[in-house]
Amino acid sequence: MKNIVALCVIVSFMVSCSTAVKKRVVDAKYDFGKGIITINIENMTSCEYELKVKDFIIDKGNITAEKELNLLNLLKANVDISKDLSLLAAQSNNELEVILKCANTLDTVFNYRLPYVFVEQDDDIRFSGAGAKLISKSASRNVDEELKRWLYRKHIVVDDTLYFTLRNNFKFLTEREENDFVTEAEIPILHDIAGVKYNVSSSIQADYYAVVACQNQEYIDEFVENAVVGDYKNLSTSKSSLSCVTQKIESGYLCVFLIGINKDYSCQQVPIAIVAIDNTAPSREYSVQKHAPDHMLFKGGTRIIIPENAPQLFGVGSVKVVHWDGNGLECNVTFSIDFYGDCKCVTIQRRGELCYRQYVGGYLFKQEDKVFHAKDYGTTHRFSWKMHFDDGDNEIPIIVEDYHGNNSNYNVIVRAEFVRSNTSLIDIENNIFN
Repeated sequence: MKNIVALCVIVSFMVSCSTAVKKRVVDAKYDFGKGIITINIENMTSCEYELKVKDFIIDKGNITAEKELNLLNLLKANVDISKDLSLLAAQSNNELEVILKCANTLDTVFNYRLPYVFVEQDDDIRFSGAGAKLISKSASRNVDEELKRWLYRKHIVVDDTLYFTLRNNFKFLTEREENDFVTEAEIPILHDIAGVKYNVSSSIQADYYAVVACQNQEYIDEFVENAVVGDYKNLSTSKSSLSCVTQKIESGYLCVFLIGINKDYSCQQVPIAIVAIDNTAPSREYSVQKHAPDHMLFKGGTRIIIPENAPQLFGVGSVKVVHWDGNGLECNVTFSIDFYGDCKCVTIQRRGELCYRQYVGGYLFKQEDKVFHAKDYGTTHRFSWKMHFDDGDNEIPIIVEDYHGNNSNYNVIVRAEFVRSNTSLIDIENNIFN
């Protein structure tokens, strides 16, 4: 009997151990760069969660497996509280405290930084300096009345700087398309824009100002960082007589920005104009032909659209010898010329040995240049020209020029081999008198 009792106790203990409840685990990892929270659960079939910014719930639901929460998408989805979220961010250097609660298991806080975004082009913005004026596609959207009425009803008073950030945040969270900028003016073509003076009238308010011309956001970020580290030495406290600082490129399009930097490190940027830089001569082959992109992309979904009728900055001036024949002393050479892009003209030079210096009477052919303009011949032109060829490689000098004063030189090489007769020369004088 004692043995039976002992066996029951042992069995009971084993059953108790095998049915012990495992600890429920909720794990949340945060990718600050992407603004994504990833939640995983263990030893539980589901878990209720709630995501809040201060007292505002931006998401809630039930987790049954791994779940990703994209904070920016969630903020944009809450249209009804977009003004509140925009103001909270503006009041906290554009940082929001996001609180995640998962049942009674997890309660933690993540900091999300709302991207600084940029005011659309003001209808009355004016500037002097180089560039075709940029206009936002959404410039017709008037959010000021909506925001100011909301602030009044909430009895909230903000200064101009805070309102500017609030306004930008609100537009960013409520825009459903890219923030596209376009121009209807003719884009000027320059060789350089560094040092060009700008006077700008804009609603942007900041402690320091600068004008920057660039192709990407990285250049602006680096410029702002260097300006802050350098104690704002080369910046201006007004929007007048600003010397343009430019990203160095050989050829391409640059967007001109008005940059406003505050002492609290906050930064605003407004695209005001677009310019073209061209220091590239036409190439000789299509294989190395370059093409300008159709837009430039900056932070906050800001796209600078390059119009289809924008001036071409790259071209081709290709010259080839497609056929030749002759006896060496005088050869008939057929050329094919291809024009593309901003190639203005091609010059073929007949000089030196190509003209054949005679012992008496100078050159057999006149030394001269033939200039062919794309506007006269379209994309392709063929013509023949007499030249002297020697055995071996014969070099024909070519000059190509574009519409913006850039030119380059290259040589077309034609290899010639002439068959010489080994027949004895006839002594005409002796034959006559014998």
